[in-house]
Amino acid sequence: MNSNPLKEQQELLWRIAVGDEAAFSRLFDLCRPGLFMIILRLVRGNTDWANDIYQEVFLRIWLKRTTLKEIRDVEAWLFTVARNVVFDALRQSEKIPVRDLPSGGIHPDTSYGPADILQEKEMQEVLSAAVGLLSERQRQTYNLIKIAGLSRSEAAAKMNISPETVKWNLEQAMRNIRAYCSKYLFMVPFFLGI
Repeated sequence: MNSNPLKEQQELLWRIAVGDEAAFSRLFDLCRPGLFMIILRLVRGNTDWANDIYQEVFLRIWLKRTTLKEIRDVEAWLFTVARNVVFDALRQSEKIPVRDLPSGGIHPDTSYGPADILQEKEMQEVLSAAVGLLSERQRQTYNLIKIAGLSRSEAAAKMNISPETVKWNLEQAMRNIRAYCSKYLFMVPFFLGI
């Protein structure tokens, strides 16, 4: 692989855009140190939440992989995706007041058009189908944490199970969702730009 990290990231995006799972895994590992620390700061040091958000960032990247060839500034784009996932999570939870987030340099993405809205709708349908295929415990865990915005310990108390079991259920749920979405979306011509 290239010794220039920025060039390597750009090459990885091009490979991910055509469905290269090894490139996706490499980008996930390559970006983790820096991007995870940014996310961790945005969620005020909540490591569990930062891990969940980091995984969600990469789920979104995989779901929108056919648009990756258009990205010119990989680091800025990754930060924007991460920031949007954090803000989405904040809207679903009152763990951190939005007013406490740093505001410098954060601008809304104005490039979101009708085609993006349609693609987002189709991706949400695929995601809903993937969640529907989860086991009851995995689905319940996913809904409590990702939809209701509960912490792992809050979900554990609500489900009357240990936080470690919640963690395992969520990891399995996310793995199953990623596998379903990547398989399904890779076969849909709309997502391939055909």
